[in-house]
Amino acid sequence: MIGTRFVEAVPRSALYYILFPLILLLIPVVLWSSVSAEQAPSATPLWLAVPEPVSFGPDPVYLISLGAIGFLAIAMLAFEASRAAFSLHLAHWIFVYVFLFATPIVQYKIGVFPWGRLTSLETNTLLLANTAILLWCISWITCRFAQIPILDKIKAPIGPRISTGGIWLSLVLAVLATAYLLVHLGIGSLLTRADDYEASLGISSLGLITERLFRSLPIAAVAGALVLLRRRSVSLATRLMVLVASTVLMLIADFPLGTARYIVGAIFIGIFLDLFGRYLRTGWTLVFLLIGGLLLVFPLLSTLRYITSPGDVATYLGGFNFLGPSLATGDFDAYSMVGYTAHYIEQGPGITYGWQLAGVVFFFVPRSLWPDKPVGSGYTVATEGGLDFNNVSSSPLAEGLINFGWLGIVVFAVALCWIFGTADASFQRAYTEGGASFVRAIYPFWIGLVFFLMRGDLLSATAFIVAFSVSFVPLLVHLPSLAALRRSWLAVANQAVRIRRGSS
Repeated sequence: MIGTRFVEAVPRSALYYILFPLILLLIPVVLWSSVSAEQAPSATPLWLAVPEPVSFGPDPVYLISLGAIGFLAIAMLAFEASRAAFSLHLAHWIFVYVFLFATPIVQYKIGVFPWGRLTSLETNTLLLANTAILLWCISWITCRFAQIPILDKIKAPIGPRISTGGIWLSLVLAVLATAYLLVHLGIGSLLTRADDYEASLGISSLGLITERLFRSLPIAAVAGALVLLRRRSVSLATRLMVLVASTVLMLIADFPLGTARYIVGAIFIGIFLDLFGRYLRTGWTLVFLLIGGLLLVFPLLSTLRYITSPGDVATYLGGFNFLGPSLATGDFDAYSMVGYTAHYIEQGPGITYGWQLAGVVFFFVPRSLWPDKPVGSGYTVATEGGLDFNNVSSSPLAEGLINFGWLGIVVFAVALCWIFGTADASFQRAYTEGGASFVRAIYPFWIGLVFFLMRGDLLSATAFIVAFSVSFVPLLVHLPSLAALRRSWLAVANQAVRIRRGSS
């Protein structure tokens, strides 16, 4: 009660622009003070495979440049949170804050960066990473303030409306897709991350896209059921039946323990925003929910998946030990991969002049038809750079670097900023004008997919997001109603009778 009264007594402007940003400033201070270099080898489970730490004294230039990234992220979070309760732009800056500012603080403190010994990622390379991130942030901010007055004057497209027939069609397709997955993968592979999972459907590009499409169809059916739930013209029993059926299918096809965490996160973020987004006054609720989830819940769940003894749980959680080692694992490699990519183009073969981007644009072309089709940028940097692992991330920032160098950072930032801004404007128009449009149905799920896109690599993220978006297309199909089908059948029958009478 006292806390509620305090929040209510404080002016909203003070909360939005002073108190909440101060909390975001305190989080990295807490992270820095709560970990030590000794934590990495002593408190880390063997399966995390965190390399031996390399300790070095704080570098003022590095810390100041990292602090500048945090300042820009916090300032833009305050700006975007005041404009909308949730948006792609807001999700972008949450990613920057968590993955490119907060987690590098921990990694720097304990001397461990993902995928290699720190000796291969020295301070000069870290400064290159900070320079690239600052260039990305400045380019994004400049484009953002340039696009706002333009987007405010034009009517962003909202797409066609979702039909009731399309919702039923989506449910039928979800049933067929789930049945196909059960037959070809088996219930065990759907409920757990089986080792032979990819081999079940094939590891070809077409096979993986098909698999992702089939897994996304039940999610689209749930989105359609949520739309139907708000249509009073349909009986409540029917609406609840469609919602329950689609939810069960989704839990089978995308079971949390058998599906990648970024997909699970996107699903539940989308459902949460679809149901409760209208009750959020500002974006700060989503900011703290996602930052807390990414910095605390996400690494904790990653760890608990492999711990079997209650004693291990108590030992690992004691003194918040998981804050250090867990934030230095591959799930948080976006920052270090920017550094490795910068080092790759500075010391290695240099930029690819758009070759990697060509693989993204034509991701749907099978490798059998294009043998020299580029592999993911993260894989390229990891294999040629001699990293410990090759299934790594490559954020759009790193993609810009490897394709076109430092200019590529600006190009990719401006392009993605415009895409996000247009999508945000489309959703706001669809929400204001009412009605169940395509954008309004799929947009909440795009919020969660921002983190997948921003972590990368761009090749796999683009293929996944396109397949995911295509799965929502059946919702737009306008099927004839039963009454219309009856009228058509009667018309055909009457015509047949007249023809028969005429011939006789």
